[in-house]
Amino acid sequence: MKSINIHIRAIEPEDLEFLYQNENNKESWLWGGQNNLFSREDLRKFIETSHIDITQTQQKRFIIAQNKDNATIGCIDLFDYDAVNRRASVGLIIYDAQYRNYGYGKEAIELVKDFCFEQLSLHQLYAEVQESNEQSIKLFEKCGFEMCGLKRDWVLKANKWQSIKCYQCINE
Repeated sequence: MKSINIHIRAIEPEDLEFLYQNENNKESWLWGGQNNLFSREDLRKFIETSHIDITQTQQKRFIIAQNKDNATIGCIDLFDYDAVNRRASVGLIIYDAQYRNYGYGKEAIELVKDFCFEQLSLHQLYAEVQESNEQSIKLFEKCGFEMCGLKRDWVLKANKWQSIKCYQCINE
């Protein structure tokens, strides 16, 4: 799947070091739900099974790469896939700050929206964002997601409770 500046693709064995370095970077954990380290072996097994259909695994990870030089810059994930209710959660991360604020995240979300609505026939995508993550809130709102709820004091980060804003994008 390709847009003006980026493309999203399946995970390849060559992505092992990229994933290892970034998944084990505690700064990346600030906004996500992860808080444990992954071994290279864990990630190698994940990569080996990443080809399995989302209907079986209920999740799918894509690599975000620039078109101009094929630089790998982040990941976009579909998870909590629910075929019966035709929905999935979406999350993304652009790992290195040098690649942020260029619209790559918006392009990635739009590509995944098209994939989900056209190929998977999903009715909706949803995202949960810490209320202090203003960049992600703006991003999802730019991509047509609307706030539909608030989970107060939902996660504990750095000994402070964070509320979670819930967003939906419904395929009309």
